[in-house]
Order: sequence, then structure tokens, then C-alpha cells
Amino acid sequence: MIRVLIVEDSPTQAEQLRLILVSEGYDVEVSFDGEQGLKLVGASNFDLVVSDILMPGISGYELCRRLKADPGKRNIPVILLTTLSDPMDIIQGLECGADNFITKPYEPAHLVERIKNILESRRLRGDGKLRVGVEVMFLGKKLMITSDKQQILDLLISTFEDVVRTNRELQASKARLADATAQIAQHANRMETMAIESAEKYRIFMEKANDAIWIAEDDGSVIEVNHQMEVLLGRPAAEIIGRRIHDFVIPSQVELAEELREKLRAEGRMRFGALFLQRSDGRTVQVDVSVSIVEIGGERLCFAIFRDIAEQKQLEEQLRQAQKMEAIGRLAGGVAHDFNNLLTAILGYSHVVETELGEGHPLLAEVEQIRKAGERAASLTRQLLAFSRKQVLVPEVLNLNSVVTEIDRMLRRVIGEDLELRTVLDHDLGHVLIDPTQVEQVLMNLCVNSRDAMPAGGKLTIETNNVELDESYCREHVGVTAGPYVMLAVSDTGVGMDAETRSHIFEPFFTTKGSGKGTGLGLSTVYGIVKQSQGNVEVYSEPGKGTTLKIYLPRVDKEAEVPAVAARKAAKERGGTETVLVVEDDEAIRRLVGQFLSLRGYHVILHANALDALHAAAQHTDPIGLLLTDVVLPGLSGPELASRVAKMHPWLKVLYMSGYTDEAIMDHGLIEPGTAFLQKPFTPDALVGKVRAVLDEK
Repeated sequence: MIRVLIVEDSPTQAEQLRLILVSEGYDVEVSFDGEQGLKLVGASNFDLVVSDILMPGISGYELCRRLKADPGKRNIPVILLTTLSDPMDIIQGLECGADNFITKPYEPAHLVERIKNILESRRLRGDGKLRVGVEVMFLGKKLMITSDKQQILDLLISTFEDVVRTNRELQASKARLADATAQIAQHANRMETMAIESAEKYRIFMEKANDAIWIAEDDGSVIEVNHQMEVLLGRPAAEIIGRRIHDFVIPSQVELAEELREKLRAEGRMRFGALFLQRSDGRTVQVDVSVSIVEIGGERLCFAIFRDIAEQKQLEEQLRQAQKMEAIGRLAGGVAHDFNNLLTAILGYSHVVETELGEGHPLLAEVEQIRKAGERAASLTRQLLAFSRKQVLVPEVLNLNSVVTEIDRMLRRVIGEDLELRTVLDHDLGHVLIDPTQVEQVLMNLCVNSRDAMPAGGKLTIETNNVELDESYCREHVGVTAGPYVMLAVSDTGVGMDAETRSHIFEPFFTTKGSGKGTGLGLSTVYGIVKQSQGNVEVYSEPGKGTTLKIYLPRVDKEAEVPAVAARKAAKERGGTETVLVVEDDEAIRRLVGQFLSLRGYHVILHANALDALHAAAQHTDPIGLLLTDVVLPGLSGPELASRVAKMHPWLKVLYMSGYTDEAIMDHGLIEPGTAFLQKPFTPDALVGKVRAVLDEK
């Protein structure tokens, strides 16, 4: 049975690897540090060592180096487990004599296949098919002929001297010498083949490497580069070879390059992540460079790997932008929640006053203005909730072509006669899962923005298409998943935007329009709706060249199941006679809700906190039909209150209300999905309709 030693300081990873190998029939032992691993190898025979690199005490590199230095153990294959996140790993692996790398994380099947290949290579070496030495019989002695040219030369010279001394021995040994020479020639041919194969592997490694590589002499003069180095600098190899690093860095880093070179000569290896190289076309490229000095055949060479980090920097900037938008979204959602509590009272009491004043009252117009101002404020909070992705959506499976067609006439009225509206719709367009009213809002906001960007007239184009977003696209766009999408694009021939403006357009209240010409929430609303629908938004624009906004929404099957939150018509405005226990810590809202429900015939019990409500429920002998409570209460939460009241009144129905959305409340684990919920601010009709609907549920 093949014996394998695992050297891994992580017990979890060591056990995972052990189970994989045991399941393949290997006899496995585990060591949790390098020193212990060396002791186990010294005390027992192993066919293979698999070691992590970063461990307490000696590293995997040092473990490998010591094994290869031990004549009795040097033939044991050593596999190093690595992330290969740093090109320096390759250099250190070559230096310590490792037989192979396996990168983390790994697939078990890949790991097992790699181990089998390594063990098979070892067996072939044992059979002589790949061995680097060969035994020959000469003058009754066994000699090992290796790739050491000096050893071969010494053998031939000694043979020649013996022949000169005695012709008789020459005649006797002629046949044996011919046989030995044939074996040497065979071995030399094998070594030549292996050298050719090694050179081919080296060539493939250089040409297929994703990073730019150059090799320089000890004085810094470049002697070899790969194709990626040519691409990085925009120069053919002939213009790079013979020159030094300071010939390619930007002028301000010439002195730094010389300092780094001195540091390399002193330390033998180094890494620097902010080196700027000058391309032949004048552009500057930032690279992460890892350099090591290696000795080959007594000659010191500088082996350098350059990695273009432009894509990495782009992804980091996208991540920072996404984090900034997320932080702004949380702030916007919190502000909207606080305003919703205030607006509930403003809208509710303005409705009460309007009802009490009646038609023809001289103050009715003023009260109506108060109500309309409150409704506009409520609209702003809804847009803030849209941006923060905390609004209530009612998604449906629909075709975006239908949405564009249905609101085409409205769009033409909105943009005016000075603009040409053109639609380019894919007739085989796939379906998406999105709230239809929200996608109309998205389209309207985009078209209004385009209209305002073309004060002197122009062309507005709405386009739909099926697209596939692949892995390369997703690597460049944080948070996007590869797969089939439906694209909705709105393009204009307007004034366009510079890079600074583009970086802010989705932020709430950011606007380039004059005072009174916009709230700055149009595109932030678009951003929130699309993100909440698992989509992505991209903007393409340059000053004077117009703007294109592309929205990508995940494509779904036409027969896809619509979630249970599909749109339902509000319950008819009718009251009842049931007892409703209302628990709300905001006095204005509490009184308002009590007034609305009392006018509809309900018997209402009002309380400001959960403890008083519990006491009232215990004292109330008649059944309580409904508990209407805020989710967050001082002392005891709404769900906890509902659980206790339900023990006293088994037929109790529960309706929660909050300035936060139901999705935000569920995300925090305060209520379960599917729970009856009423979001603030609400109108009297919405309150009465929801109460009736919950009471009527079976």
C-alpha cells in the first residue's frame, strides 16, 4: 500500500485531505508542523509527502529543501500546497526542489489525479524509462554514468590511458569498451531528449504565462523576455533586450528603480507593487513586480515577474463605489423610516380635517395644500426607499417590449415634440421578473433625464435585446452574476457627461440641473429598483457625445412561478365591529389609528407600550379580534407581544406596522416572511382595507 505523509497545520484541512486520500486506498499519516514531519520521514518509509507552505516553525519550502538534501530521502516526491497568489511562490518552489504544486482550493478529483501522475512518474524512473543515470559494466566494475559531462570525460580518459599502457588489455577490453560507449551514447541521447523537452517546457512556460517575465544579468541588462512583456511595454523583444529597468520606468521613478536594484542585490529577492512603466505609445502602466536572484551554472541571473494591476485597481474602485452606494442607501433608508412616522400623522390628520370641514369651507383649500405637500414628501421617501432597496416590490413575469409599447404615448407627451423618439425592440425578447409599476418608473426617469440633456432637441432611442453576460464581464463588474439577461437601453444625443459627473449620478440628491428643476432622485431611484431586482446598471457618456444607460435584468422562463406577493386589489372600504388592540409608541399615530378605526365601527383599545397592552388583554374578557402593533416597541417587541396575547386570545389575528419596509424587518429577523404588514405612511383607506383583509383571512 502506498504511504503518504500530510504536513498541514490546519486540523480541518488536514482531515479533509486525509479523508480524500484514504478513500483512494492510500495509507495516510498526518503531521501538524514541519519539524514533526521531518521526524516521521526519518523514522519511516513514505512514498509521497504533501505539505502546506505556511506553517509554524519551518515552512513547506524548508521542509522540502531538507528532504532533498538527504541522500536517503531525496527521491521521495514532495508536493507543496499553495494559493500561488504571489509569482514568488514559483521561484521559491524551484529553489527548494519541489516536485509539484497543487493550488488551493482544489477539487478532490484533480488532487487525486495529480498524485497518481506523480507516483507513476516515480515508478517510471524506477523502471529506467526516465532515470537520469545508467549503470554500465566496465573492467569488472559497475559505474554510474550521469549527465555530468566531466564524469563521462574522466571515464573515457582513464580508459584511453589503460589502452596505451597495454595493447593486450586494449584488445581484451575492446568489446567491453564498445558496449560501454554504446550505453553512454544511449544515455547521452536520452539526456539530449530530456534537455529538448525541458527547453520546450521552459518555452511554453514563458509564452503561456499570464504575467510579463524578463530575465536579466547581474548588472541588470535584460537577456530574455516573454511575449507578455512585449505587450506590456508595447515594444518588440529586440527593443527591450540589452536595456535596464530604469530605461522603462517613468522619469520620477528612475532613482527609485536604482534603489530597488541595490536592495535586490543585498537581499536576493524583493517585491514592489507601485512601479510605473512607460509604454512606447506614451501611456503609463502600473505593475506589481516580484524579483529574485537565482544562480544557474554559477551565473547570477535576475528573474522578474511583472503583473499589470490596472484591472485589479479598476475592481477595487468598483468595490469602493459599491460600498459607498451601500452606505448612502442605509442612510437614505433610515431617513425615510423616520419621515414615514411623521408623514403618517400629517397625512392622516389632514384627511380628518378635510372630512370635518366639508365642502365649501374657507380653510379647505389650505388643508388640501397641506395634504398634497405631505403626499409629495411621501413620494420622496418612497424614492429614498427605492434607492436603498428597501421598498415593497410586487414582481411579475413580463416582457419589457410590452411595457415600452404601453407607455409609448405617455413618453411622447413627456419628452415633447422637439425630440425624436425611436424604439428598437427585439421581437424574440426574453422575460424578466420585476414589478411592472417600478419598471415603468425606471423608463420614465431615464427618458426625462435624456429629455433634459437635449434642450435644443435631438434623438432619444429605447432599445431591448437578449444578452449573455460572461465571466469576463462579471470580473470587471462587482456583484454581477454570469448568465442570460434582458437589456433595456436608453440613449440620447445630448450634452453628455464627464468622468467626475458619471461617478456621482446614482447618488441621492445629486443633480446637474438648475434650482427647482429636479430632486436629484431620478437616477438613484433607477439604481435602487434595478439592484433590488438583481439587475445591473451601466452608463456610457462623454461630453458632447450623448449618453447611453443600459439596464441588465436576469432573464426568466415565461412560465416562471410568480411569488405569492403578486399584486392584489385592496379590500373594499368597509368596517366592522371586532375589537382591535392598537399598540403604538408614537402618540400622534396611535390617536390617529384609533380615530380611523372607531369611525368604521371597530371597538378600539389603545396603548403606548407592550406591558400595558398585555395587562389590558388579560383583563379583557371578550375576544380580541386583531392586534395592530408596531414591530419595534420599548421593552418588548411586536412579535413577542403577539405571542403572549395569542395565548390569552387563541383566535387573535396580527397586523404589524412600521416605517421600515417588510423586507427590511424580515432581513433583521423581526418578523417571518408572509406576515401581514402595513408600511407607514398609510392613508385611512389603506389602513381600514388592510385591517378588514386580515380579519377576513381564513
